[in-house]
Amino acid sequence: MGHLGVVHSIALASGSFLSGAMMSLSIITMPVLVNTPLSTAQLCSVWSQIYVRGRGLLPALAIVTCAMYGYVYTRQKSPRPSKALLLAGGITIAIAPFTWIALAPTNNQLFALHSENRAMTAFSVGAEPAKELIVEWSYLHLVRSTLPLFGAAIGLLYGSSR
Repeated sequence: MGHLGVVHSIALASGSFLSGAMMSLSIITMPVLVNTPLSTAQLCSVWSQIYVRGRGLLPALAIVTCAMYGYVYTRQKSPRPSKALLLAGGITIAIAPFTWIALAPTNNQLFALHSENRAMTAFSVGAEPAKELIVEWSYLHLVRSTLPLFGAAIGLLYGSSR
């Protein structure tokens, strides 16, 4: 396996890892969060901390993964290089526009609830609106989490067709 094969393999692994890391938020973390007896302020605070950590890491990994697919695409020796790698990279990086279009309204509502409820005590009640928004966010995020996985599948099909 030459260096392009190594870069391609790393792109597949990083896209798969990215998808798994993202899915774990929707499948493991958020269900635990909404089933923990917390106030709206606490729920939104924890969600916000998770969001900030993810925002700092996950898009960066998507960019690096997309760049690796692009690198392998530009180094193909074929007179008609396969566009599958461009598609794999594009689908992976599509987590960003998906966020702006589909998740931003829910994110904004959760941040607004967080701001409104900061002054409330830990014993305040009525966390249902926050829980409902977190469940909605979790479903949308799960859909978004499949994008890097589809990118990896396309990248894998490209590799197996060569």
